[in-house]
Amino acid sequence: MWLDEELYVTAEIIRTALKTSGSTASGPDGIRYKDIADLSNDDMEDLVKEFNVSIKNGTIREEWLHSYLL
Repeated sequence: MWLDEELYVTAEIIRTALKTSGSTASGPDGIRYKDIADLSNDDMEDLVKEFNVSIKNGTIREEWLHSYLL
């Protein structure tokens, strides 16, 4: 992770949020909350990094902006 930089999101925050979210169906990408909760520590840290970069830069990846109604 980055040294001397504030973390807005941590793996613990993500895992806690997932535990309190209950069980839901997957989205258009097929990913369920359980899939994210079951990430390895390394993969979770990659997700944490993505979230923190997004928050720090005030940007959201284009593919995160789309949803589909079924």
